[in-house]
Amino acid sequence: MRGFPFFNLLICLLLSGAVLLPLVLRATHIAPRTATVEKKTPAPSERTIRCVVTVKFVHAPQSLKLSAGDRVVADWTNADEDLRWEESLDLPADGKRLEFSLAVKWPDKTPDTIAEVTVEPEGSESKAKNLWSSGAAADEVISLTWEGTQP
Repeated sequence: MRGFPFFNLLICLLLSGAVLLPLVLRATHIAPRTATVEKKTPAPSERTIRCVVTVKFVHAPQSLKLSAGDRVVADWTNADEDLRWEESLDLPADGKRLEFSLAVKWPDKTPDTIAEVTVEPEGSESKAKNLWSSGAAADEVISLTWEGTQP
């Protein structure tokens, strides 16, 4: 049994219109473009604190890089397979908080391991944090806060 050609044509046009109408509306709609410009506010003069940073390892690392913001504070290559690194550094402080990034690389085939990071600012108690590796590397932002007194 054959339907009416007019109804077949009407159904075909309705289905085509239902599919094409959203596409045409989306293609012809032009959103006004606004330029977004990120204004970097100048950072206030950062206050730095003299700290003794100690990192103890379970497995001897190949290298260690400590950076604060965009500045590399310490870059160390472990030639003697030491299990301890200690340095007196100036770290930027934000009130009662110190924040820095620590990246450690171990030799290939080193199992997942841990490094203990201890920071002792002048005149404040020391704080420790563990850094866990995944594979032969670890890269983490370490944030330490002192209660009561500024570091």
